[in-house]
Amino acid sequence: MLGKTGRGKLSTKDIPEHLAEFIFMAVFDGQPITECNFTEPVCLVIGNEAVGVTRSILRLGTGVTIAQRSADISYNASVAAGILLFQFGIKNKRI
Repeated sequence: MLGKTGRGKLSTKDIPEHLAEFIFMAVFDGQPITECNFTEPVCLVIGNEAVGVTRSILRLGTGVTIAQRSADISYNASVAAGILLFQFGIKNKRI
């Protein structure tokens, strides 16, 4: 399992390029989450609320967007992670 917690930064050195097709990141202008094909293995990347996902990581995978009622608010990182994990579980019949 690949991951960083707390204030640690995830860098491109942490993610092998051949895994790029399995990387999905929560962003504002990505592919709608309902249209994503979350096949296994998968790497879900969640940036923090202030900065988001770094540009170097954004180049490696697919940005996905979670629908919201209003553009002036956004989900915090933990809620976005929960929604992405739920959608992954639904798509892969794990829930």
